[in-house]
Amino acid sequence: MICWRKLSRFLLYGIAVFVPIVASAEVTFSGLTADLERNARALMPVVAASCDVTEWRVERLFRNSDVQLRNALEALGYYRYEMQKSLSFAETGCWQASFTVVLGEPVHVRDVSITVEGEARSDTEFDAAPELQPQVGDVLDHGAYESYKKSIISKLSTRGYFDVRLTESRVTVDEHLQYADIALRVESGPRYHFGEVHFSEPILSPKILSSFVRFKK
Repeated sequence: MICWRKLSRFLLYGIAVFVPIVASAEVTFSGLTADLERNARALMPVVAASCDVTEWRVERLFRNSDVQLRNALEALGYYRYEMQKSLSFAETGCWQASFTVVLGEPVHVRDVSITVEGEARSDTEFDAAPELQPQVGDVLDHGAYESYKKSIISKLSTRGYFDVRLTESRVTVDEHLQYADIALRVESGPRYHFGEVHFSEPILSPKILSSFVRFKK
């Protein structure tokens, strides 16, 4: 269904041409920071709905938006908030939705426990990316925490700990929704080493091929 708001008239080589201007759906937010609004728009399917979407489906997306908005806010540490929303349909058949949010205080990180076990524990050259580690007093950011976990796994794999695994990954938000405690435990497993290098069906001589090997057994 195409929603018509008005027709614009143009003259093209002396011929009158009428170009339809399609009414667009609109979803607005107030009371959110730029990061919070960006996250909300990414997680709420109603934002991407157009005028062509049937009215009953728009209403369903709008109903489900409460949970999606909550997830978007909690992901960035805002567990306490008040929200009002409205949905209206214009005579053209298009629609507009608005969300007004009053944010409470965000959840802050109270305690951080990061433990690396296995052979990597005594590996003095292993860098656990402390610059990415959540810090006490930070606003809780679940996305940043997930990125930190991935960085540790990646760094350990790069160092040859191919059996690395997470044995504990926990974010606990206290019952008053004020503080969060983070506990992360990583088991590196053994570090792998190079063995003998063998060349199968070499086109070049083994001596030439060996010159490309930059590591030792």
